[in-house]
Amino acid sequence: MRTFTLCAVLAVIIAGMAFGCTERERAGYSSIPQNSPASWDINPYEGEIRN
Repeated sequence: MRTFTLCAVLAVIIAGMAFGCTERERAGYSSIPQNSPASWDINPYEGEIRN
C-alpha cells in the first residue's frame, strides 16, 4: 500500500511538471489579462467624483 501511494504521488508530480504550463507561459506570457490597464486607469474621472 505504501509503495502504491508513493508511486501515485510521484506520477502526479511528474505529470504536473510535464503538463503544468504551456510554452507561452514558460516564456513569461499569461493568458489572464492582468497586465492590461483597469478602466479607472484609462478614464479616471468618469463618474460622480470630480476634482
